[in-house]
Amino acid sequence: PLPGDYANPDLPVMYSDPSCPRGQVASENHSFIARASFKDRIPLFGVSHGLLLVNAFYENVSRARFERRELGEGEKDENVVLEFRPNPNQNMLIACLWSHGQGKGEPDLLSFAVVTDDPPEEIAIAGHDHCIIPIKPENIDAWLNPDPGNLAAQYAILDDRNRPYYEYQMAA
Repeated sequence: PLPGDYANPDLPVMYSDPSCPRGQVASENHSFIARASFKDRIPLFGVSHGLLLVNAFYENVSRARFERRELGEGEKDENVVLEFRPNPNQNMLIACLWSHGQGKGEPDLLSFAVVTDDPPEEIAIAGHDHCIIPIKPENIDAWLNPDPGNLAAQYAILDDRNRPYYEYQMAA
């Protein structure tokens, strides 16, 4: 999980962990998120799709938002990490975008971004402002083999997603 506000529309579409130096291989501490609401501005949408199989995910949340309270005068907010799991427990196919960057004299940069959207009510109540998008198994082939000339089909896959109920707890 990444620090900060993922949903700020003034920020770039993809976010990376600022502690990870540029040029380091993405699988070694690079994390990315792509908001579904920005899909028209993401050049990988409709071109380089992937899937991530997960049965839980973790998010950074403001302690004050998690506790549903305002900060006291002079109080500094803290970060808490929440674990979200679908109920009933299940594996989810998470929509991703991937990239293979090559720079002259630099190591290749392999990266991916999970596609997120506005959260369901239970995640918003926990204090978080976005959620991963689990696609349906019957859409695997269409998602992994996108037609860049038919982006409407890709939008339809994201809209016709699985919508599990998520339980959450503080991560250990």
